Amino acid sequence: MITEDPQKNIAFKPETTTVTQGAEIFVGNNSSSPHSITSGTGPEDPLSGKLFNTGVLKSKEYAEFVTANLSPGTYPYYSSTDPSGKGILIIQK
Repeated sequence: MITEDPQKNIAFKPETTTVTQGAEIFVGNNSSSPHSITSGTGPEDPLSGKLFNTGVLKSKEYAEFVTANLSPGTYPYYSSTDPSGKGILIIQK
């Protein structure tokens, strides 16, 4: 879930998400600003958006993606509209 802290800064809840390989992930934007869930550590990361990317979701929009193409491991992600918002997706077998 994409949310905001009391100062209106982006926050991912939970910040770290653990799922089984092949799981479907639902992402909802409950913040007042457009955001995304984009793989990578930031826009300069060579893998930015290459493993998964919801695209920019407006407030109250949602997206889903399946983790079947991801091997077990740890995958950082960020919001393409505010790279200070970061989270981690952990894929388990």
